[in-house]
Order: sequence, then structure tokens, then C-alpha cells
Amino acid sequence: MPRNILILPISILCIVILTSCAENTKESNGPFSHYQDEKMIGTVWEIADNELVVDISEWEKRDIEGDGLNDDGYMYNAKLNKNTKIHFENDNQATLADIKVGQKIQVNPPRNNKFEGYPNEIILLDMSFKEKYATLLSHNEVPRIVIMYNEHSPITMDLEAIMNNTATNIDGTQITYQQEYVVDFKEELEIERFPVIFVFNQEELLFKTYEEEELYEFLESLGSE
Repeated sequence: MPRNILILPISILCIVILTSCAENTKESNGPFSHYQDEKMIGTVWEIADNELVVDISEWEKRDIEGDGLNDDGYMYNAKLNKNTKIHFENDNQATLADIKVGQKIQVNPPRNNKFEGYPNEIILLDMSFKEKYATLLSHNEVPRIVIMYNEHSPITMDLEAIMNNTATNIDGTQITYQQEYVVDFKEELEIERFPVIFVFNQEELLFKTYEEEELYEFLESLGSE
């Protein structure tokens, strides 16, 4: 029975720090073709010293389809200064302090041959539930176990052992709780202590527990449905 385990933070197979590159105007019917050349949209990966590291992998792949798609990741360094305008999608003014890891943003202008990484504008875009919970939701049709832990506390649960001890077809991941993430999962998911175990499908939270035995009972009930 297949087992897919992903340990976060994710190690991207190929990270390319981009400051300039030729524009591609090729038409595409690929999965990311809804991205527009003039709207460079990505997700904030890291914030440090007036600089944003932005994951623009999907935007970069907007013209790619079929066998051309791969798992390569593309990161862009957006260097901010006093002239950089930062605001929300509704045009209300924002500051660097409003930007969190995981936030979807639009960087203007998009990179091209002449753009050296100093944007004129950063727009904090509205996010859907699926976008906010992308690191937790299942990415396929099987349930996904998520063990969330505090980085300052030892991990007391063995994800691989848990997955090997159940007959249910599942995915699994371990993720560190980040207080400065775009969503405070501790508050939204009412986490009382760490580590905590969740089970998600592609749409929503199915189950939460702090005990492995309760998890096994829930997974067994899924297998009997």
C-alpha cells in the first residue's frame, strides 16, 4: 500500500533566486495558465531586513504544460525601500509588519530584463480558505495526517510508524507551528498543546486529537465506510 510522507519545511528540489530573466509570451493551456504576465503573484516564503523572499513557482510555470512541468521551485528576492508602496487589495495602506509568511502577494512591476529586484508596489491579496490551509489540506483523494509540533519541544510521535500501523490509505506530514504565519493555526484550530494530530481531506478538517490511539480508532472508522 503506497505511503507518501512529506516533512516540512519543504526542501525545494531546485530553488532559483531570480532578479532578471527574459519574459515568455507563449500561450499555454497548462495548470498555471491563469497567471498573467503583467501580474507577478507569489507566496511570501521568508521575511528579513526589508527583503521578501517570494515563491513565484506557479507564476513562472504559467506557460508550461504537459511533460514540461516539473517540481522545480522559483524564488524571487523583493528588496524594499522607503519608496516601495505596500497596501491591501482594497487599497488600504499596509506596512511590512502586516506581511506574514504564507501571504499571497502581487509584486509590481513583474521581473524582466531591466528589473533588478526593487519593486514599486507590494499588494497583499485576499486569500481563500484553501490557499490559507494549503500546507495542511490533502493534495489528493486520500486523507492526510498532519502532526503539528512546537519547534522548541521534542517530537514525541513517529509519523512513519503511525502510517505503517494503519491499513487506511493515507498521506502524512509533520509541520512546525509558526506563530507569525498568515494563519494562526493555534487560535483557529483551538490547539491546547503540542504535538497535535489532524486529519484533513481536500476540503476541511476531519479529525483532531492529541492521542495516537484515538487517531487509530478514527482511521479504522474511515476504512470501514
